[in-house]
This record gives sequence, structure tokens and C-alpha cells, in this order.
Amino acid sequence: MGKLLSFSLELIRIVVLGVILLIGLAVLEQYIYEMFGIQNISWGYVQAANLILFFLIYRSKWQFSGWFKSRKNTNPLPQGLVKGLMIISILLLIAAAV
Repeated sequence: MGKLLSFSLELIRIVVLGVILLIGLAVLEQYIYEMFGIQNISWGYVQAANLILFFLIYRSKWQFSGWFKSRKNTNPLPQGLVKGLMIISILLLIAAAV
């Protein structure tokens, strides 16, 4: 398979995974916010938190199981960066409800 084709398939895969994950997280978070009786939600914060989570999941797991094999990015993200971004994501989800 040519590099251009595998790269194109990988881009399509990223978009499909992103859409599925972002919609799934939004539905789950809306259910949780409603369960706690939170009405005014800042969806911009929620979307930012979900994009960070998608980035973390993709760069930690999904990047290594796709069609496009890059020689540059063969290592997962450093654990310190993962923890920091997770904390930021959680804080954004909490801030969305305030």
C-alpha cells in the first residue's frame, strides 16, 4: 500500500474515531450533568476537555494500531504530560458546570 493511500486512510480513521468518541463523551457528560441537576453548562469547556481526552487516547494507543506507520512518532506520550493533560481536562469538565 502506498504512503499516500495509507496516510489518507489514517486521516479518515482519525476523523471517524474522533466523531464517535466526541459524540459519545458529550452524551455521557450530558447525562451525568442532568443526573446532578446541573442546568447551565458551558459546552465550550466540555468540548475542549473532550478534545484533550481524544488527543491523549489517540497518541497513547490508537496511533500505534493504524494504517500509517511513521518513523518519527514511535513512542507514546510521557507520563508527566499525560497526567497534566488529564488534570486540565478534569478541571475543564468541572469548570463547565460552574
